[in-house]
Amino acid sequence: MTQKKTLIGVLASQDDRRANSRLITVFNRLYELETKREPNRINDFPFHFLFTGGTYDRLFFGNEKLNLPALPDDVAYWLKNACGVTGKCQQKCRCF
Repeated sequence: MTQKKTLIGVLASQDDRRANSRLITVFNRLYELETKREPNRINDFPFHFLFTGGTYDRLFFGNEKLNLPALPDDVAYWLKNACGVTGKCQQKCRCF
């Protein structure tokens, strides 16, 4: 049986380093809280995140212009595999 998940839209301004950095902090903190609070739930998180293309790229690949690092690999993996991510990657890769 497929678990029902709450959809959450994710958007941050393309030229605002602080907004994007805070969004990364939110995902890092969510991951940290989930792994410490209930380790078994890490693969069964009840949210699915909908990203805009630019926000997805900035968070998952970082952004040199904004001096913004990418999400840590373990957090990115958790978002894609435990939570679920829908977005349009603007990079020339095969994310989805």
